[in-house]
Amino acid sequence: MHELRVLTGLHRGAALPLSGQQWWIGAAQDADLALFDPGIKDRHCRLSKTDLGWEVTALEGPLNDNEGQRCEQLTDLQPGTAFALGHIWLSIVSASMPWPEENDEPMQEEEIPLAGAAAVAVATDDKPAAVAATLEKRPLPLWAKAVYLLLSLLLVMMLGGWLLQDSIASPSAPPAPGKPLLSSVERTRQVVTSMLLDRGLDRSVTLSSDSNSLTLSGSINSEDNQRLERMLANLYQHFDVKLPIHNRATTVSMRLPFTIVQISSGPHANIVTADGQRIFIGDEIDRLRLVAINADSLEFAGRENIRVKW
Repeated sequence: MHELRVLTGLHRGAALPLSGQQWWIGAAQDADLALFDPGIKDRHCRLSKTDLGWEVTALEGPLNDNEGQRCEQLTDLQPGTAFALGHIWLSIVSASMPWPEENDEPMQEEEIPLAGAAAVAVATDDKPAAVAATLEKRPLPLWAKAVYLLLSLLLVMMLGGWLLQDSIASPSAPPAPGKPLLSSVERTRQVVTSMLLDRGLDRSVTLSSDSNSLTLSGSINSEDNQRLERMLANLYQHFDVKLPIHNRATTVSMRLPFTIVQISSGPHANIVTADGQRIFIGDEIDRLRLVAINADSLEFAGRENIRVKW
């Protein structure tokens, strides 16, 4: 089983399971993989399964290969080969392959002060020699000073005229684009809902809104709480959000009040506790009801929602 992973941008960390033959990618609501980053079109591209691999076809937006070259179509795309939709990079990999750890990029500004300090040090070391050389020079005669002054004024006038002509002839550069503005409740809710869906938080986190703000609420574990906080930080980093967003989600304990010693799946899936109780789906123990036995986790509901991996 393979999946299409989003490596950069607002939806970094999102994945689309590749079950089927064809998928639409873009900013449209009905897209199989919805991306709301700046520059992404409604029907940006189409991903298709072929006998030799995968095929990506550009529709309404730009498509780049793994070397950054603009192209209209990528054929025989193999797992692990990255491609880009504008400035958003994606890749098809096996669903079992772990995600790389998210590390902040190292800051490079510290190199600039060091370079400046080195330049100051060199200038300081050369200063005594320069002063000594100046003292040893003989003073220029008056006529030479006048010639130097006249030449300097002429050079300044020539440079000023050239710069003035160049500024008139060349058009002004367009202003750099800023962050997309989120000022309406409807648009902000649309973006936040998509981000919750991409991170699998749409079931445990409820999004509500009034005329002036949005509110996130729900009971989630500590891992999901960290994902929610990173999502909000990513939202404010990529968008100019004008509405207040209140995070009311609470963290709940993931510990069960009993110990599980056996898990059985199949038509009669059940668990066995340390004291010998056999609990089937729908049964309740310690005010917790067993609601699902998944391939890698157990889900309980009741006094609190608990999901335990096994």
